[in-house]
Amino acid sequence: MNLLIAYYLAIFAHFIFDFVWQTKDISKKRMLNQPMLVHCAIMGFSSALVIGIYYQSLIIFVQSSLIIFVTHLLIDMIRVELDSKLPKNSPKFWQYLGADQILHTLVILVIFLILQ
Repeated sequence: MNLLIAYYLAIFAHFIFDFVWQTKDISKKRMLNQPMLVHCAIMGFSSALVIGIYYQSLIIFVQSSLIIFVTHLLIDMIRVELDSKLPKNSPKFWQYLGADQILHTLVILVIFLILQ
């Protein structure tokens, strides 16, 4: 597996777990609560699993999981706070969602770039 394929797989895992397999409790994230922590743990595990397999390293898997968990939590908490101040059906929601996803994918990219 080459680096680009591994990166695409990690991003694919991110999108699958961030959207497709997200429960109602998790989608109604409210700051620091159990569903938010579970969501971020799943995100850290899923994307870092691809990274750990690519580099064939348990240490890299654990480190990547923790980095993705913490950054995902921070990014989502900021977005939840910003979303809470929006009127219902605001177009800014989509801008915040786009920025949120760009930041998540950049975190994964930076991990791959640092490890190269």
